[in-house]
Amino acid sequence: MNTPPTVNGLPYLGIYRNIKEDILGYSLDLANTHGGLVRYKQFGKYGYQVSEPEYVKHVLQTNAKNYKKPAFDVSRLDQVFKGGLIGVDGDVWTRQRRIIQPQFARKALMQLIPTMIFLSEGLAKKWEGKIGQTINVFEEMGEVLFSIITQTMLGISIGETQKDIAKACNTINEESRNFNLLARLAGKHFPNLPNPANKKADDAVSLLHLTVSDIISGRKNSEPKNDLLQMLMDARDEESGEGYNDLELRNQIITLMLAGYETSANALTWLWGMLDQYQQHQNDLLDELKYVLGGRAASEGDLKNLKLMKAAIEEGMRLYPSVHTFPRESINNDTINGFDILGGARINIQPYVTHRNPDYWPEPEVFNPHRFLGETSKNIHKYAYIPFGGGPRLCIGYHFAIIEMSILMSILLPRFKLKLNGYTPIAAAHTTLTELNGMPMQLEVRK
Repeated sequence: MNTPPTVNGLPYLGIYRNIKEDILGYSLDLANTHGGLVRYKQFGKYGYQVSEPEYVKHVLQTNAKNYKKPAFDVSRLDQVFKGGLIGVDGDVWTRQRRIIQPQFARKALMQLIPTMIFLSEGLAKKWEGKIGQTINVFEEMGEVLFSIITQTMLGISIGETQKDIAKACNTINEESRNFNLLARLAGKHFPNLPNPANKKADDAVSLLHLTVSDIISGRKNSEPKNDLLQMLMDARDEESGEGYNDLELRNQIITLMLAGYETSANALTWLWGMLDQYQQHQNDLLDELKYVLGGRAASEGDLKNLKLMKAAIEEGMRLYPSVHTFPRESINNDTINGFDILGGARINIQPYVTHRNPDYWPEPEVFNPHRFLGETSKNIHKYAYIPFGGGPRLCIGYHFAIIEMSILMSILLPRFKLKLNGYTPIAAAHTTLTELNGMPMQLEVRK
């Protein structure tokens, strides 16, 4: 066998301790020392870290059929996403994707912009009463983005139903953030242990399932609404003419909510922090917003002209991709660049590492939105930038995320300044890449 560079680590645990202590730094060190394909041992099995763009392309596109989605390490995430677009494979995934794809085309999403503007303006109003305070940026972004996703998706505004959904989602996400070795082993072998943590998580999953099912049931006997739920209820498979059944519809809605709001909240949290550290780019953004919008909210026709805004969001996600690692599992033996890949092995695609490869990103640690503008952007390797994945399973919510983040920033940035005041952001790699303390920043009115 022609094996890739290999790191064995400790008996049985392998490299687990290194990953546990600093997954981001250690993964970068592996790539810098051994290259874009590294074999490692963990829990008695071999796995592979893949970060070189051409190798990533092989896994996600060229031979994508050989690399399936594995079960989630966090048992409740597996329960929640099972049956939805993230949790299925093969023909089931292909059919589900065909049905949902047109609903998430950029043109179809434009009708949701007025709701995004309304809720963003609501946050601006709230911030007017917090001038001078230090705010938790992640919490602020998460709250408004959750409102956007529930209202555009389910047509529900702030109330008990939204609060119930938010509580359930936060409980499930909290379990994923607190995940550790013991939780991994217990979740795999004893997912139903009668302890308080499992009961709390189970109750959250049950509440989420029940609440969304009730909303779907009620919608069938009411007037159609201008939201994503209605779009998905009306959607049909172009080949069979069939749509989603109630269970599939519930699973898709929950998948979109859980996978959508926290990732975008992380992206904007990091962006606010970087804009304070790179004042010139912030000033350039303000100039663009003034030139394109002149003080009004962005409309459908404005988004294509907010090129620097989109570039700033993309550059933020380059440095701090919400999904810093996403796994695949090889089905059969394979070869990547002449190296043998074992079937049944864990394959870790590493956006955080790929996005810092100096061969593709000069001065990779520097925040520079201009990488994504003009001629420079045309030379970016398609798989050197993968915050939303790539290949057939490219994230369905890509356009939705860019639109909602652009709208929110176009309303908040001209009115408010957020300052770190000496605080140094700390990356915390959980299921998503969060700022350890939520990015505490002082809120000031922009004069």
